[in-house]
Amino acid sequence: MKYRNVIIASLGALPLTILTVWFASQTLRQFFDPCIRWGVQPESTLELAPNGQCRSIEGVGETRSRAVTRLVVIHGGIVMASLLGVLGALWARPSFLVGGAALLLLESIPLVFSFGWLNALASGFFLMVARKGTPVSHSEAVVIRVIGSSGGSPLYSLYRRFCMELCFRCCGW
Repeated sequence: MKYRNVIIASLGALPLTILTVWFASQTLRQFFDPCIRWGVQPESTLELAPNGQCRSIEGVGETRSRAVTRLVVIHGGIVMASLLGVLGALWARPSFLVGGAALLLLESIPLVFSFGWLNALASGFFLMVARKGTPVSHSEAVVIRVIGSSGGSPLYSLYRRFCMELCFRCCGW
């Protein structure tokens, strides 16, 4: 029973964690690339040195400090919430699972048009393990219901609206 809960929580957290670490590694790689200029405005021009080491220069509109903030808050929060959920399943602590699910649901708000659906999916896996796989007190059950219902319906309506807008733009309906 315990290992089944860990497997379910890991199945929810693993794709999200892999994707998050991959995105973070791409940003970290850009920090050390001398051919990338940070904080470039759309109307600015980038000049290539004639005898430089770069064949081309890439401009990134985001500043370095904003990229660090994004890495710590968004990517770090997702990895921490995933770890919290898996450890909650391993140690049979529903409060860890609920905390990880709530944090993932909060992290899905700024990512709603990219891979926020994976956050909601992993959050659902954590809530399922917390509700079905571990002994839950009455207050924890209420929190699970509130997070599940408050997270599920708005995210579903946002994704549905996004998909409908995408169909209208692509198909010209």
